[in-house]
Amino acid sequence: MKISDYNYMVIEDDPNVCEGIRRRMNRYTEWNCIGLFTTFTESVEAIQKHHPQLLFLDWAIKGGNSFQILQRIKSESDYHPYVIFFTGYRSDRREIHEEMVNTYKVHRYFAKPIWEKLDTCLSHCLAEAKEHADRNTVNTPLWIETVEKERVKVFPGDLVCIHQSENPRHKILCFSGSLMYEVKANWEYCEKLLKKFGINYFVVNKRESIINLDCIEKIESNLLRLKQNIQVKISKEKLKELEVLL
Repeated sequence: MKISDYNYMVIEDDPNVCEGIRRRMNRYTEWNCIGLFTTFTESVEAIQKHHPQLLFLDWAIKGGNSFQILQRIKSESDYHPYVIFFTGYRSDRREIHEEMVNTYKVHRYFAKPIWEKLDTCLSHCLAEAKEHADRNTVNTPLWIETVEKERVKVFPGDLVCIHQSENPRHKILCFSGSLMYEVKANWEYCEKLLKKFGINYFVVNKRESIINLDCIEKIESNLLRLKQNIQVKISKEKLKELEVLL
């Protein structure tokens, strides 16, 4: 399963442009609008709070400019949004184009007016943005707390499987590198975590195991062999479900 919902923000000092972008984005139901922002301060606060996967970003905004916003984003090592940048400045402000392309490496750069360009390539941009979000989300580090009260930094993309512990309130997270951590969690929380980080997963046994589909190395009649020499038993009914997914 992949991320089910993606978030975007529009940062532009012209309310009409903001609404025009939102109207076009309303056609894509998997994208949720965090908001339309016209000032530097509220834009920065919203980005820090929500970390949207997609930014529509104009050069000129009240109280600042997009260089300042992108510099703040660049300083966050774990946040890499897809950026569609646009501006009404052209040859008279060449440094804007140079900075956006060379320093901040925005994904799309449009000169205003933008409507014809958006109508032509918005679907393609959103497909790129989703792929970018999925790729970066799974590589974002996550801090977890073990039952021994130890805080550990892990990478969700390295998760091989989750097993039920002897304690019904605990789960065992198995990662690449033969790393295993016992945490306090229920199955609902585990599935939400996997969805959030865009991990392809499969529930092998409802109250026993969840596996990362990308970690399957071999399938036998009643056994799944995963990375790290992990073996998980599977019923015939579940095996049929798995074969459909694969």
